Amino acid sequence: MIKLLKKQTFQQRSIFTMVFAASTMVFVVATKVFVSLSMVFTILTMVFAILTMVFVVSTMVFVVLTTVLVTLTMVIITLTTVFVVPTMVLVVSTMVFGGEKMFSSFKTQSAEQLVTIAGAVIPDLTGNPAFHAPTVDLKAVQAAADALADHR
Repeated sequence: MIKLLKKQTFQQRSIFTMVFAASTMVFVVATKVFVSLSMVFTILTMVFAILTMVFVVSTMVFVVLTTVLVTLTMVIITLTTVFVVPTMVLVVSTMVFGGEKMFSSFKTQSAEQLVTIAGAVIPDLTGNPAFHAPTVDLKAVQAAADALADHR
């Protein structure tokens, strides 16, 4: 090869050198394009990672808000139960123990219905701090309900 290069003319060597320089420049440009594409790919990967993190955070916020909503719903249900049950007991006890006008509505009730009502009211009133001193002795009402149940 060295002998071949020595035999070449100056003009031939210049063409060889220009071809080598041109191919080197093509290689440099191709390398720069590759580096640029690599940078674009890296930026796109970072954008995807950021979007993924935003999605994960928004999902976590949704889960927390759902948990708070469920907890508040449970608190509302509990408070409703705490306030409604004593109110129902008060209404029923007023109906059962609330004077002659209330008693007149029970005159049309069957013995079984009266025993059922007493069976529902007496346990709710017994030991209930909202009704610490009922106007009627609950043991006497229970005894009357038991006697009525036995005579049916």
